[in-house]
Amino acid sequence: MASEHFLRDEGDLESASLRLGPGKKEKRGLSGELASAVEAMKRVPWTTLAEMKGDVEILKRIDEVEALLKSLRKTLLP
Repeated sequence: MASEHFLRDEGDLESASLRLGPGKKEKRGLSGELASAVEAMKRVPWTTLAEMKGDVEILKRIDEVEALLKSLRKTLLP
């Protein structure tokens, strides 16, 4: 996947390196789900992000995720 991306017009070393698979065993549960979400966000090309600029629905969803993560952090802190 990383090499295919690198060979495309929009591909470069940095963006291709973000598509490299995990080097170690995948985590399960919440930790694994969070890792998967982070990796999915990293795979979005910068050109696509530029096209989403100002998208009210995307910004609303990001606000929801941010609030959820803050609540999760607060719950898990000692």
